[in-house]
Amino acid sequence: MPYCPECRSEYRRGIERCPTCDVALVEQLSQANKETTHEGARQYLAARTSGAITTGALEPCREVRDHLLACGVPCLIAEHEEPGSTDVPSVFQRYDVIAAEEDLQRIRELMTGRWLAMLDDGVEVREGTVELTAGQEVTCPACGATFIVEGDECPECGLYLGA
Repeated sequence: MPYCPECRSEYRRGIERCPTCDVALVEQLSQANKETTHEGARQYLAARTSGAITTGALEPCREVRDHLLACGVPCLIAEHEEPGSTDVPSVFQRYDVIAAEEDLQRIRELMTGRWLAMLDDGVEVREGTVELTAGQEVTCPACGATFIVEGDECPECGLYLGA
């Protein structure tokens, strides 16, 4: 089966390029970075102190995970467990991206670099100040989502908006 050398996804025969990374697929993945496979990341993290590096909706968590894996940083997505919450509808479920504590500095550098690259690509940056009052409707300066304030972070992208 062909694989993407960047995101390490597996594809059916006949597919020649990764639609996500826009690179040619290869017949065999290098074992040099096996921690960037799902099972390899699970084993890597099981042997280390790890924790959530971000929490949010599934799609933004996938973007963070895919970027980190492509950069060689082992990480996984897990359902976020909030004390006292049961039977949360799937549309409101939150997820965590889990990584090893020893990789935090590299993750900071990679995510900062990604953010700066997005700015260079013309991503619009909105004003960064948001006044928070419970029950008030606000717009997130990062993702543009409009929501009613119930906590101190954007429910869409997870950006911390608290004081």
